[in-house]
Amino acid sequence: MRSLLPKLMHSKKVSADENEFKKVESFLQLNQENELVNHIKEMDSDIQVVEEDLESIFRQLIKTRVSLLNILHN
Repeated sequence: MRSLLPKLMHSKKVSADENEFKKVESFLQLNQENELVNHIKEMDSDIQVVEEDLESIFRQLIKTRVSLLNILHN
């Protein structure tokens, strides 16, 4: 009976350690997922700024083209 008790105690300790390891692993995975979501949000914001800048450039190019065509036709 005494030899069984240390084995059970050791088994519970290993189980507790494994459980703690799983908790840490889950936390790290969640942290990485949160970082990834934040990075994607930042990228989305940057893409929106680039799109707005490109639209502005495109509008300016159209205005310049219209001006040049007006000069050529006058």
